[in-house]
Amino acid sequence: MNGGNIGDIANLGAIVGDDAVAVIDTGGSLIEGRQFLAALQQKAAKPIRYVINTHAHPDHIFGNGAFVAPDVTFVGHRNLPAHWLRAGNFIWNHFARRWARLSMASP
Repeated sequence: MNGGNIGDIANLGAIVGDDAVAVIDTGGSLIEGRQFLAALQQKAAKPIRYVINTHAHPDHIFGNGAFVAPDVTFVGHRNLPAHWLRAGNFIWNHFARRWARLSMASP
């Protein structure tokens, strides 16, 4: 993950059902999440009702913020919230420092 790829290193997906859409992972940044959401809205004229977080890696969940809405349910392992409460600041700070270094090195 770096500033050049906006965190886009993971496979993302969606299941379009009869009445709604289920998103599978949201990407490595809010920017990527927003781009994914826009693409989904162009492809499927159905509401997004579920966001499924397959695991805790940042490249799969940092885009979650783009999908926050009153009718969206986030689904993940029962230990996912506790993991992020315990390790989230460390992980976020690591990525913030890494992206800052990469941004300074970019032309």
